[in-house]
Formats: sequence, C-alpha cells, structure tokens
Amino acid sequence: MISEDETFEYLTFGGTFARVFRLFFDRFDVFMGISLVFFVPYAIFALTFVTGLITGASDFEDDFGDGQGPKIFFMTAVDLLLYELACVIGQGAISIAVAEIYIGRRPGWGTCLKRAWVAKWALVCSSMLIHGPLFLSSALPIFLVFWMAINSFSATSILFTALVVCACLFGATFWYSGLILSSPAIAVENFSSPIKGMKRSWELSTGSRCYVLSTMIGLFFGQKLVGSLFRNIFGGFVGGIMELLFTLFYLPLQGITQTVVYLNLRIGRESMNQQVLMGDLMNSEPRSARFRHDDPAESGYVPTESLDYRHVPLIDEDEIVHSKSESMANQLQVV
Repeated sequence: MISEDETFEYLTFGGTFARVFRLFFDRFDVFMGISLVFFVPYAIFALTFVTGLITGASDFEDDFGDGQGPKIFFMTAVDLLLYELACVIGQGAISIAVAEIYIGRRPGWGTCLKRAWVAKWALVCSSMLIHGPLFLSSALPIFLVFWMAINSFSATSILFTALVVCACLFGATFWYSGLILSSPAIAVENFSSPIKGMKRSWELSTGSRCYVLSTMIGLFFGQKLVGSLFRNIFGGFVGGIMELLFTLFYLPLQGITQTVVYLNLRIGRESMNQQVLMGDLMNSEPRSARFRHDDPAESGYVPTESLDYRHVPLIDEDEIVHSKSESMANQLQVV
C-alpha cells in the first residue's frame, strides 16, 4: 500500500504512469471486476460493428433495397448507446475506487458501481456534451473532403479545406483536453449537474493541458502499439481477438489515468490532503453509509490507537495515592 505522505505528493509525468500501474496491480481484482462490466457491451458493439461492415460490404444495396437499412442503423445506435452507458458508469466507478484507495480504504467493485450508478445521468450527459462536438468537428472535414472530391479540384477549395481541417483539429484538441477530467470530477465530488463537472474539469485543466493531453495520448498510443504487435504476431483474425481482449486491461487503465491526473492537479493547485478527499467521498455516499461501523483494519483512515473514553480515569493514579495518604494523615491528627 502507498503511504499517506507518498500518496498526496505532486507527481511528474513519469510518476503519474508509475502511480497508475501501481494502483492497477495493487487492486487488480477490483479494477478487473469493474472492467468486465463495461467490457462486455464494448465487445458486443465492436463485434456487431465489424460484422455489419463485412456484411454491408457484400450486400449493401440489397439490404437497403429490402428495407434493412433502418434496422442496421437502429442496431448500431442501440449498441453505441449501451457501450456509452456502460463505459461511462464503469469509468465513474473506477474513479471512486481510486479515490477510496487514496484515503486508505479497500473498495469493492460492486460498491463502486452502485455509487457510480447514482450519478449515471450526470456522467452520461457530460459524456454526450463532450463527445457530441468532437463528432461534429470530425464529421465536418470528412464532408468537405467528399464535397471537394465530387466537385472540381481547385487551389481555393484545397486551401479552404486544409484551413477547416486544421481549425477543427485545434478546436477538438482544445475542447477535449479541457473536459477530459469531467467524469472523475463528477464521480468524486458528487456533482449532480454535468455542467458543474465540466466546469470543474475546465478549471483544473487550465494551464495544464499539455500535461493532461500528453498523459492520455501516451496511454492511447501505448495501447495501439501493443494492439499492432498482437496483429503482427498472431495474424489478422486471431490478432484482432487478442487486441480486443487487451482492451479489457486498457479500459480500467484509462479510467485510473484520468483519475490520477485529476487528483494530481487538485494536489498541486489546491494542496488537497486526505481529509479533504475523504470529505468529498463522504458527501457522495448515502446517509446510511456515512455512519457505518467499518473494521479499522479495512479502513485505513481510522486511527490505529484509539481510547475508550468511558474507561479513562479523571485523575492519575499518583494523584489518587497522594489524596489517600493526606486523608489518613488528617485522621491520625484528629485521633
């Protein structure tokens, strides 16, 4: 386990990744239990999408001619919604688990999922508000490229398309780097409004976007590198299955990294300590859980040496002996 002094010290770029993997392997059972919950919808979505692409490539016109187009679109939309709901709530549960470990508790994956489910609407709405503009910013350049391909190629159209693509890339990067910490902010600080979580993320990321973005991009490219190695070693289909299974480990690592970066920025900017983080987590717990009697060996924030004040004497033993001797002397003088 990580000591309190070590836990609440500001981390460098390399120290952030060291903390992420240390947390992941220390509580491997908890994070993998949470990961399985939202890996299943992700696997269903990925397999359905790939199967739909393979099938659609062969009989795209026949499907749409027979009225199967809306059915395919509906199945894709349901898979995407299921994936979004499961992944967002799973990442919120991972954020709660990381914060619990920071204050010395030993969280359970079921408890973390229940607490993340309470904030499901704020988590899902914030994710849609963040990824909606990202989708539009990526769709606009693609539309312009197709439009330019259909119409005549000219220097003006090429220059205009290049400027729009650069503007969309810059805007998407600036937008995403400022709001990427919304999920851990909502889960840990128990924001009921997605806007408050997004504002909190924007506040913490201001001035630290390079640290936030480089950390998340480093993890993303690491996952892509391992996935490409699997494809090259095991071949096409088997390599694709291995890459999909590796996502089972990547999804919790992504959630842990976001939470560690979020907590690290709070430590550096606000000098957050164990008591402050404990107060945030207690506010997010139900009232019945705030007064629970946890085992001190399982909850690290309970003092190891405690006194039962019902059995503490009001005066010391030396004072008792001294008072008794004075009483006996007074009685002898009277006699």
